[in-house]
Amino acid sequence: KKSVMLRFWMGSDEKTLSSEDIEQRLKAIIKALNKATGAEIRQ
Repeated sequence: KKSVMLRFWMGSDEKTLSSEDIEQRLKAIIKALNKATGAEIRQ
């Protein structure tokens, strides 16, 4: 296994993002990375 660290900046021109907005986007990113590469969050 290999370890990789990613950093994301999230923002919106329309509103302040809530914790729920950010959590939903992070889940979508993790799901896409897992599907594309098999990557998973270390426990």
